[in-house]
Amino acid sequence: MHSDLLLPQRRRPPRRRFPKKYKYIFLALAVLLGLGVVAGALTELIFYFIEDQVEPSTRTQTSLVTLPPEKCQKRVVGYFNGWESREISLSQLFKLSHVIYCCLGFDANQTHFLDTIISKRRFSDVRNHARASNTGVKVMAGIGGTHYSQYFPQVAAENREFFVNSTISLIKDYQIDGVDLYWHEPDSYGGDKENYVLLVRDLRLKLTELQISQNRTTPYLLTVLTPSFGWYLEDGVDLPGLSEYVDFFNVASDDYTDSSSEALGAYTKPHAPLYYGSADKPKQNVDWTMRYYTCNTKQPEKVNMGLPFFGRYWINVLDPIAKNNEVWRRVETADGVVEKGLVLWKNVVRDGWNISNIKWDQKSKSSYIWDPENKWFLGIDDERCLKTKMNYVRDKNLGGVMIWSIDMDDYSETLLNAVASVNMCSEAKYDKKLKYNC
Repeated sequence: MHSDLLLPQRRRPPRRRFPKKYKYIFLALAVLLGLGVVAGALTELIFYFIEDQVEPSTRTQTSLVTLPPEKCQKRVVGYFNGWESREISLSQLFKLSHVIYCCLGFDANQTHFLDTIISKRRFSDVRNHARASNTGVKVMAGIGGTHYSQYFPQVAAENREFFVNSTISLIKDYQIDGVDLYWHEPDSYGGDKENYVLLVRDLRLKLTELQISQNRTTPYLLTVLTPSFGWYLEDGVDLPGLSEYVDFFNVASDDYTDSSSEALGAYTKPHAPLYYGSADKPKQNVDWTMRYYTCNTKQPEKVNMGLPFFGRYWINVLDPIAKNNEVWRRVETADGVVEKGLVLWKNVVRDGWNISNIKWDQKSKSSYIWDPENKWFLGIDDERCLKTKMNYVRDKNLGGVMIWSIDMDDYSETLLNAVASVNMCSEAKYDKKLKYNC
């Protein structure tokens, strides 16, 4: 309540009389003005309760008005990590078609999807924010990840029924739209490849039964997060088999520099290059990955390109391997170990990187920062890099993009705004034609 409404009433001066016809005009204007004030107050009240609290200096920098993500059935899928303290915002939800809360854990004998009060609250908060946004964004739960994938082989081989039933209970209890399975690095031996398809098949059947029993008009979603290259992909994932049951693939096309081999890590390289830019590693680039998925599934509309909101850095970086190419550089090892790591986009400046020095490598279509004074190198996707990839998705008729992860963006949503600024719709009607020579 405004404080001026509590002040004593002052004596008003005599009112001027107006012709009767003007009274009706003024009355109509007053009603319209009153409705506008009420609508504005309600809007502010809704935003107050459902939007996360951010610093005042950053709140005004975000944009709520964007292109609807699924106007032509294209997707903008955002992963949201449950271990981050930051809450999802209304502004972020306006720019997404799907949000996946990741990652829910489990073990081989008893499923523990949400085993703490904090995880239950944060998951519920994401769902509630999404529902309150009234944007139609789909809410999903990501199950697995690097910490829990060790249990997938036994579950897929022996405990599929228990896992499937637990997943159905999760969907019913939290009233979400589906699940995303993240089996990190399935093996080519021990039946992982075949059992993964069986697990997804059984889960799809149960989801269909649940949809029918609830008279749900739209199917429940079932998706998978899959690797970008290497034998885990080529020997461990049955793409044609999985594509029969999943709605789409969220491809982690952002781990081309992540290798336990120091031979591969002894020099810098682009983090997630659209094209590799080096003939000796033709598979370590996004273009190869998208081509592989599309040609093996024959369903480009089911393939989502991964967009990393983080980068990889090296320290003790030396001279370039080749002239006129600053991206590929030798790295000095310390006791045989290459010193490297990750940096989130929101922490780039905090961690000492000068964002104004970011450069563009035309051959690989990637961005990077080279700090000659400290001998640091950082490969990371900036706005230009992301927009280039978004245009690629449109030109190749891919299903959309997935972001890992939206909580790694800064509070101004610099990267998410770059993604939302590109129209992925190439035609009024979605085009499913293959744009690769398979």
